[in-house]
Amino acid sequence: MQSGGYYILLNDITLPSTASDDGSVQAFTPLNGTFASLDGNGHTINLSGTYDMGTLSNIAVFSSLNEGSVIKNLNVNYTSSSDGSDLNTDASDTTYGLYGLRTVKFETSATSFVFGGLVASNSGIITNCHVYTDDSVSDYYIAVKADNALNSASQIGGLVGTNSGYITNSTVSINVKTPFNVAGFVAQNSGKISGCVFKEGIIINNTQLDKNAAGFVLNNGENGVILTSYVSGLQSNDRPYSNDTNSRITSTQPAGGFAYQNIGEISDCYSNINLNQTTSRMAGFVYANGGNIENSFSLSVLRNDNSASAGFVMVNEAEGTQGTFANCYYFYNNGSEEGSVAEYGQINTALVQASFEGVSRLNASGFANVAENFQDYSYQSTIGVNAVWFYSNGNSSNSFVEYIPTTDRVIIENDEEEGSANSGKTQSNTVYETQTMVFGSGRLELVNPNISVLSI
Repeated sequence: MQSGGYYILLNDITLPSTASDDGSVQAFTPLNGTFASLDGNGHTINLSGTYDMGTLSNIAVFSSLNEGSVIKNLNVNYTSSSDGSDLNTDASDTTYGLYGLRTVKFETSATSFVFGGLVASNSGIITNCHVYTDDSVSDYYIAVKADNALNSASQIGGLVGTNSGYITNSTVSINVKTPFNVAGFVAQNSGKISGCVFKEGIIINNTQLDKNAAGFVLNNGENGVILTSYVSGLQSNDRPYSNDTNSRITSTQPAGGFAYQNIGEISDCYSNINLNQTTSRMAGFVYANGGNIENSFSLSVLRNDNSASAGFVMVNEAEGTQGTFANCYYFYNNGSEEGSVAEYGQINTALVQASFEGVSRLNASGFANVAENFQDYSYQSTIGVNAVWFYSNGNSSNSFVEYIPTTDRVIIENDEEEGSANSGKTQSNTVYETQTMVFGSGRLELVNPNISVLSI
């Protein structure tokens, strides 16, 4: 791809993990994003198998995206191999824990690395892009094998590894298992992110070292700003929180449902995913805060409900600075208490009751009472698009739909005159299914990240 060029995808493409015997096809290595624009046009880049990255340390479809460069309307699918060669058969693997799992795997001999599902290091603009793993195979994972980097600060981000640019209206739905630092959307952020989602995925951090995990961002830096974004499992319209136990964050080290550490700005965001600690502590929204967080809440269910974890924040200090909170909440349910729902059982009742100004806990009745508890949020009282939030009572609307790619294709023949450069060429467009989105009941829901745009 030429520097300064403008590109548009006309078909889905697959990036080969191995070279052909005759040398006509080369194994994929990450591209440099020095072009002006890449319009995915609603098409998908597929990755499958095991990719040998040699000594590369920036691992992604694009190793970097330059300032001013744009990627938009692009899907990236980490998908299963048709021949089953992606099955991990090393029973002695205790470091990565991949035995018996099928993966798209990247192997590097680098002493440290940054991985992104789309871009490793972003200084440009990414909008309306989507990264996902094959949902036709149970527990299909992305993995990075980097034996020389086990003691490093290497990091994995579902969309981007490190971001100093702009990311808007993009989603990640992946499964990843790793002994490295990991976040569902971006590992390190010093840029601007708005209207983005990590949903219906699995994050497993199985490290025995000091590596952390988060649902959205591992470290939101001093200049980092994250707005109107969320982390969620599959939602149901009969309760405010996600009861999807398949979507989860599991970690052997401290982790946060939305962020591990924040020293920047986070506003109008939420976490709503199962948190399964194993040997360490967790926080429903942010583990350590040295920045500013406002108008945000956690509906995450901490399955190991005990005083070693916190409903919203564990530590109100990061990098020597104390943080601030405004209008922040976390969900709990005590079945015998007024305002709670008996059928939900006990949820987040044994967590440490950390006392931070601007953070409170609410039961189901409290989350539903938006007039009293959420008056400083910008919301409308019915489902719609005229505010930052809307009140959801488990209802749906044609304003909020998802476009689900299918395996069907529409072939478009080029009608240019014979002899022209494009004569005889065809374009293959993916057929999408439209699915009305489901929202939880009795709480506020975000508008921006739930508006889908289809470009084909």
